[in-house]
Amino acid sequence: MIAKFASLRKNDNLISKWIAGETIYFSNAILKKIVTPELKELKILWEALCNVSHATIYSYQVLTSFEDIEKEIAANLAILIMLLGCNFHLINKHYITKEMAYLVNKYHSQEGEFQFRRDAAKIAVQTATIFNSPQARQVIKEYSRLWQLAPSINS
Repeated sequence: MIAKFASLRKNDNLISKWIAGETIYFSNAILKKIVTPELKELKILWEALCNVSHATIYSYQVLTSFEDIEKEIAANLAILIMLLGCNFHLINKHYITKEMAYLVNKYHSQEGEFQFRRDAAKIAVQTATIFNSPQARQVIKEYSRLWQLAPSINS
């Protein structure tokens, strides 16, 4: 989320804070500054992640028996698949620019390898997301859509 936001914003302040280990108030610094699309499922995911990673009643010692944690394992796998889909979008739309793709295709020693790897990654993401719920797939859609940021972003 921080990487895509910073890419769209074309400003390094947030990345510099993150690298420096400074506190970033995610909701205020990012979520509230995305005008469209509505990020309903991403916000639900963020709340769930905060619940288990901060000092709340949800961040407790997990059980060790598979039968006791089967649902939690499935939830963790779903989160990993969501992150995989989001990272695919981030890499292909924000890290790998059209100029970079052109240079790789023009000068890479193995013709077609770049596109082959990109296509293979796309197939892997599509295959993995089949197993996620509609809500989990919606997280990836919300992340991958074109974001419109609030016009007055100073911090």
